[in-house]
Amino acid sequence: MTTLELRSASPASLPVGSGWLPSRHGAWALLVVPLVVGVAIAGWHPVHGPLALAWTAGFLAFEAARGWLATPRSGRVVAPVLTYTVLAGAAGGVVLAHDPSLALWLAVFFPLVALSLGAVARGRAGSVVDEGAAVLAAGLVLPAAYDAGSAGRLVAMDATGTTVWVAFAVVLAYSFGAVLYASTMLAERGPRLYAASVGFHAVALVLMRVVAMSTRALHPVSLVLLFGALVMRAAVLPRRGATPAQVAMSEAGAALAVAAVLLLQTT
Repeated sequence: MTTLELRSASPASLPVGSGWLPSRHGAWALLVVPLVVGVAIAGWHPVHGPLALAWTAGFLAFEAARGWLATPRSGRVVAPVLTYTVLAGAAGGVVLAHDPSLALWLAVFFPLVALSLGAVARGRAGSVVDEGAAVLAAGLVLPAAYDAGSAGRLVAMDATGTTVWVAFAVVLAYSFGAVLYASTMLAERGPRLYAASVGFHAVALVLMRVVAMSTRALHPVSLVLLFGALVMRAAVLPRRGATPAQVAMSEAGAALAVAAVLLLQTT
């Protein structure tokens, strides 16, 4: 079975092995884009400060834990995991003190984190289970951030609530596509993975257009242009080849494009 994987960056670009910073391509996009879009749609609220701190520390703890589980026992460094976990817990406590109902998000979030880390612990780092659970957990920060600053409007499913879930779908489709794209660029996975990457992006293009037209939450043309560009990237760039730095730059550009499309139409 083909394994999907986001390879680590080169040692020269990030302190791989230290555990203090994520070393996977696409990790920073997963950290930033869902949070920024969710906060922007809701409008800034004081609770977003500790929420952003809790999410950032929690994400870094998760990435450090992935590295810790994948490292031989003799080389494991526990300080980043403990430090980020304590910081995330303290900031998260402030968020829950503001609104205890936000703990409901943890009931969805923690099983996904456990699923991803469990796959890593079993030697399946980079598998569909690992990456899929991580992408879904990160994407859920978007509706959670909106929920934190919108006083329950997400449950009401009004026009703005619908927009939040459409934006969540866009981020999810982009993020999982990025997993496939990075795998085709940074690993020799053969034609099947390349076909899966191009096929996924093409299906995402069609689905996002259907979602936009049926909900009228976002302009269909903007999503067609966005995902059309992602289809072209998935189809053309792996055939040309690129260095890890070039892959990182293209991923940063794609993340900015996704954020721009969403922010310009939802704020």
